[in-house]
Amino acid sequence: YDRSIVLMCNVDSTQLRFSCATGLEPKFLALAENLRLDVNIESSDPRKLSNVFRLGNSVLIPDVKEHLKILADRQSSDLLSHSHSKSFVAVPIRTVGNTYGILIADCYKTDRVMNEDDCTLLTTIGKQLAM
Repeated sequence: YDRSIVLMCNVDSTQLRFSCATGLEPKFLALAENLRLDVNIESSDPRKLSNVFRLGNSVLIPDVKEHLKILADRQSSDLLSHSHSKSFVAVPIRTVGNTYGILIADCYKTDRVMNEDDCTLLTTIGKQLAM
């Protein structure tokens, strides 16, 4: 994975905020650093980053262009469109009883499409990060 972003939940568990990243270009990093995602958004869409956190389910987005067509949250869609990513995986950073944040990764430089194996591996990494 060439790039990754870690978003951690704030103290009162209302927002996901930038914690750290690797492989991001300066303009994209600046956008990521200012990201604030409300976690209490009512949505049944399991692909929303807030739901990755709230529901604790990993998500594979194999086609970002298609995903952007249905993404309603402006802040998320701005960040995603500026990422120029073709696909990505987002996984919760969690233990059995607690979720602390989310890990997002892609293969931007190699232009490789993410798959279920990536999702499985990153889900395991998310669990390890939480320990």
